[in-house]
Amino acid sequence: LQFVVVNCCSVCCSCCCCCDTWPMSEKMLPSLLLHVLCLSSVLSFIRARDSNKIPVIISTDVGSDFDDSVAIALALQDPLIDLKLIITESGDTELRAQVVAKYLEGVNRTDVPIGIGPPNSNFTNPRLTPWAADYNLTSYPGTIFRDGVEAMANIIMNSSTMVTVVAIAPCTNFPSLLTRFPGVTKNARVKAMSGSINRGYGNSTLPAPEHNVVFCPTCTDMMYRASWDVSITPLDTSGTFIFEGQSLLTLLMGTSRVSQVLAQCLLFWVQSSSQHCLSPGKQESCPGNSVFFPHEGADWGCSMCNVCFGSTDVWFDAVALYMARLDSPDGASPNYLEFNDEYVTVTPDGRTLKDQKANGGVLVHSADAWAGNGNGSSLATWMAQILTT
Repeated sequence: LQFVVVNCCSVCCSCCCCCDTWPMSEKMLPSLLLHVLCLSSVLSFIRARDSNKIPVIISTDVGSDFDDSVAIALALQDPLIDLKLIITESGDTELRAQVVAKYLEGVNRTDVPIGIGPPNSNFTNPRLTPWAADYNLTSYPGTIFRDGVEAMANIIMNSSTMVTVVAIAPCTNFPSLLTRFPGVTKNARVKAMSGSINRGYGNSTLPAPEHNVVFCPTCTDMMYRASWDVSITPLDTSGTFIFEGQSLLTLLMGTSRVSQVLAQCLLFWVQSSSQHCLSPGKQESCPGNSVFFPHEGADWGCSMCNVCFGSTDVWFDAVALYMARLDSPDGASPNYLEFNDEYVTVTPDGRTLKDQKANGGVLVHSADAWAGNGNGSSLATWMAQILTT
């Protein structure tokens, strides 16, 4: 392909030089036609390649938990995903946009626009925001939409292909989106980290009110009941997803810019946790099944201790982002999840109870289990490779 492009471009340049001496010789016409066909073939190849990409919008409460950062990084690295917008959601949405902007500029992806969602009272401790405290949002060289919901709607309604909305936060952007722009449901589908069907936190056999649902049960119910396709990764699967061992080491030692900045964020995230931090030169204090990551000499832009990881915390949202690629038209995605169609009812206290359609239950496609009785480790291995390649 590179050979073809170079030759096509060189001929295009030579044709431009010939324009001053038009009309060109008849002897040049066959060569010109050949190269026009060559260029057309290249453009067709590029269009076919891009047509396999899935347009994605991420709606995120980045900064409160680290898994949002992982989901964003995965979207930037995944060759099947065309990231159209990151819209912040819940709490201080402008502060969350500051985190997104610093990350995108750090990985040289300011081509991705940022939308600011409606703020609300969900001021969950945004532990990652100090990492972006030195970043001035007005300096972001890319596009920032103050009305992020309107930007979200415009992208969906103007897209030539179905847009996947990855919902990895309390669904507080959705009432505004669905009320102001009801037509979006015709050209979008949802992949959400949401709910608890058969298992709760910590892989408990008792389903539990899940955080994203608890903050605004009516918002979740509205998202579920809209006339689009909704797939969820409930606590049953997302609630057990971690990086440990080789997958964690692969991520921390990755050479891609995306993985390096993600590692920077991760080290900042855990710096205040005594269970992770070690004094300099204390690698021997790190258990044999853990990953030792020395901070000494690394340019992370902040002062931190060496880090000893047995595993990450649970990265719920990364599973929802992974689900977005399962709709790729080329069918090339490995499937690590088992899906079931479930009818559920959202209760006022944030539970997603199994129900019957006749009783008002709403249909969701739920990743209730890991494929092949797995535990998510295969997905972590695959994801680490995507993030670092």
